[in-house]
Amino acid sequence: MSSSLTMPSGGVREITWIPQSAVAVTTSPFSYAKQVHKFPAQARQVKIKLAPMSAATARNWIAFFARLNGPEGTFFLSDTVGQNPTLSRGTPTVNGASQTGKEIVYAGGIADTILVNAGEWLSIGNRLHQATEGASSDGSGEGILRLWPEVMDAPFSGASIEVDNPRGRFRLDEIPSYTWSVNRLMQGVVFTATEVVKTNILDFLNIEPVFAASVTRDLYGGFGGPRYLGTSKIYDQTVNRNHAFPNASGAAVTQNADNSWLFPTTTTKAMLNFGRTEEALQCSAMPNDHTAICVINTNSQSFQMLWSRGSTGTDWFGRSYYGSTGAPNSGVTVGDFRVNGTVVNPKTTRQLYLDTNGVGKLVLTVEAVQFQQMSGTFAFGVQHATFGFRGGSLYELMVIPDLSATKRDVLIDNIKAAHGIS
Repeated sequence: MSSSLTMPSGGVREITWIPQSAVAVTTSPFSYAKQVHKFPAQARQVKIKLAPMSAATARNWIAFFARLNGPEGTFFLSDTVGQNPTLSRGTPTVNGASQTGKEIVYAGGIADTILVNAGEWLSIGNRLHQATEGASSDGSGEGILRLWPEVMDAPFSGASIEVDNPRGRFRLDEIPSYTWSVNRLMQGVVFTATEVVKTNILDFLNIEPVFAASVTRDLYGGFGGPRYLGTSKIYDQTVNRNHAFPNASGAAVTQNADNSWLFPTTTTKAMLNFGRTEEALQCSAMPNDHTAICVINTNSQSFQMLWSRGSTGTDWFGRSYYGSTGAPNSGVTVGDFRVNGTVVNPKTTRQLYLDTNGVGKLVLTVEAVQFQQMSGTFAFGVQHATFGFRGGSLYELMVIPDLSATKRDVLIDNIKAAHGIS
């Protein structure tokens, strides 16, 4: 499930696009000379009119507005009227890192072919742009796109440029009202929405997390709610609502000065369980072949890193202990462990200890996890007298589909930069 909703099909009668730019003009009272001041902000507002519709169709729209809860949620919007013509355009990608502004160099177009005409739509990282000039690919399929709005958040080199089905992310300005007629038709509803201008790393990667949370940044979908509540609750930034909450029988997980979650040093249980409305999510309901990523700081000589401890006492992954040469993923099949992007080799609990202990803040990734082999709950923390994430801090947490090597490295580099990890 994506963190942003898709509009119900049918019913749209008219779309009005309202481009907005932060440009100020000052006029001299003496010479009438004008000075133009351009600021970075550029965005779109949109006004959408719905046709009168039957009760069955209307209820889908009413539920859609209710789920968005005004500007809290976000949804995807395309120009269903002025969409691009159907052409063979290739699969363009951003060619080069750190590109922002009015121009983006691309690769992957069809050689010696028009990629977009002036005024046509494209999207990068789920933000809609329009071409201010036509762009044609050279003999290598490369070229330059000139865009409005300007690119504010630099995509990674290789990020997809969508030209066939471009879409953007928007927020309702408010929940619209609606009226029923005597013949059970909902009369034409009008609502306005404003573009989400911030583009986050998981948007650029075009992946849909099972879970995503950070104490410091938005990871997905223009998240606007609280990341942290009280001393232990973590809010999922996706609409899956797999929030983390303290295990009722465990010790408190407290808040550090930097808002990370600190696990106590002396306890046999201090866990964050994941689920909906504080009902624990079972690993049997988790998807297989997913990657778990966390940013942690640990000073413990033994930590049981994630997810589940069933009746056998052996289903975990990420167990670290100095003296053990056993598998760190006892009872469940996983792929590589990586610490700051480097594969743990050999994949033993002792090696995981050597690669993590005393390192400070680090990125731990565990790939190709077969969650459904685990018998317990989806949780993080201490669940054992010897093994547990104790005395350490948790900063960021994601469960995402397995990535290609290129995208994986891009994501790890992004996380390291965001958290100041060398």
